[in-house]
Amino acid sequence: MPDRFEQLVAEKNEQRTLQRLFGGYRFWGLLIYSISILLITSIIASRKHLWWDEICAFYVATSPSIGAMWHALSSGIDWQTPTYYLPLHYLCMWFGPSELVMRLIAIVPYWLATLVLYFTVARRTAPVYGFIAMLFPSLTGAFNYSFEARPYGLVLLFTACTLLCWQLAKEQRFRRMALPALSISLAAAVCVHYNACLVAIPLLIGEGVAWLYRRKLDVPVILAICCAAIPVMALLPHILMIVRFSKAYSASTGIGALAEVYSELFPRFTVLGAAAVCVGLAVWFAYERAKNRTIDRNPGRRPASDEYVLTITATAAFLLLPIVYFCLSFMTRTLYVRYVIETVIGCAMFLAFVLYDARRTVPHLASVVLVMSIIGTLTYAAKRIRHPDDVVWGSFAFYSELFDRNNKPLYESKDLLLLGGGSYLLSLRYGDEDLRRRSVYVVSDPEAKPVAFSLADRIFYKALAPLLPGKVHLLTYAALKQHRHFQMYSADPWLFDRLLADGEVIRVQALLEHGPLYSVDIQ
Repeated sequence: MPDRFEQLVAEKNEQRTLQRLFGGYRFWGLLIYSISILLITSIIASRKHLWWDEICAFYVATSPSIGAMWHALSSGIDWQTPTYYLPLHYLCMWFGPSELVMRLIAIVPYWLATLVLYFTVARRTAPVYGFIAMLFPSLTGAFNYSFEARPYGLVLLFTACTLLCWQLAKEQRFRRMALPALSISLAAAVCVHYNACLVAIPLLIGEGVAWLYRRKLDVPVILAICCAAIPVMALLPHILMIVRFSKAYSASTGIGALAEVYSELFPRFTVLGAAAVCVGLAVWFAYERAKNRTIDRNPGRRPASDEYVLTITATAAFLLLPIVYFCLSFMTRTLYVRYVIETVIGCAMFLAFVLYDARRTVPHLASVVLVMSIIGTLTYAAKRIRHPDDVVWGSFAFYSELFDRNNKPLYESKDLLLLGGGSYLLSLRYGDEDLRRRSVYVVSDPEAKPVAFSLADRIFYKALAPLLPGKVHLLTYAALKQHRHFQMYSADPWLFDRLLADGEVIRVQALLEHGPLYSVDIQ
């Protein structure tokens, strides 16, 4: 009878919690946010051209069969997991491979990830802090991946779900469901992007802090985290392929590269200012807790406040993920900010929790941060809607002059047009028949030791050629020398240097907006 009474009380409290989180103005706030974020990201996604990595995903996802897709991935065309390409393949097959359809794999998960953030934070604090956590990713570099046909939106969603499940498991609420859900969500994150295995590090740090408090390990939670590796074993052949091809890539390693990762993750002043405030408040919060709190050594169930401290510790540990990834980059040879995009999820929760603990010291700070977050989100969203093809490395805007038919020096000529790796890929996707027919890409010699991405591009284009029979025009350097005259735009640095070393005549034919168009004569 007491168990039944406790169950009824728990159900009643849960109903009150849901009403507190989703009733009244909270419902309308979440509805307006959902409509706005889905509309904004959909507009940007439909107007923005695909860039290099997305074009690669387009050709792989539109393969005629699963077998052809697996063969392409096994050939080194892309390092993304097959489990990411499966839903993308069926999306393209069912609805057509348009820019918007391909990017639905990021739009919907990003929106759901922010809603999970709201629920995870608001249920432990108050709705205003949930809204702050929900808007925080849109102020960071994560927003750029909310409308990109890559797996990072899925990583954000599964990371948020992992944190929620871990939080529920530590609170002893719905533990029987939370433990398997924790394992499944963490496994799903790793299965869509291998670097998401770093999400386990903050959770294990939180478990370590819990052990310091209790002197007892939470074995079921640790086992749930470890069991997330079991589904990944099915992808072992693809992982071994990545290891085999990793020598083709190079990463900039150094303190400057690490600082660049942080600056790209948190690029806006409001976010950097909020992060600085949070660090200061976190130090103050930890000091006050350590000074005023007596640790209870009872190994039984702990008060909710203890689990709250563990949650803050785990979310704060997410700030260390770029450093861990930087250390691993010496082996993986990759160092891209998007590979630690899950850092944003932990930081969003950390910011909200610290603001909640500072509510008595700075009463109106949360309201100020919320207003700044709304303004910042709307401002940046308006900028991206107005200029969806931002002028950055690898974007369509950077090479848009290739597709301008009014460009007389380029289009009045019938000569061969030699392009670099990225510009050639864009010409395959967006060029007309004349441009695709004239354009060629020169692959590096197998025995050469080319710099930067030329060896990686060789692997990529060799794998792409079977997917586009008769459309990919690849030349070796020796075959290129058989052409007495050709044009050259955005060529790979190794090729430009080798032409100069061989004494070939290279003239500037025209100064275009983003670089010169060269005319090359073979002596």
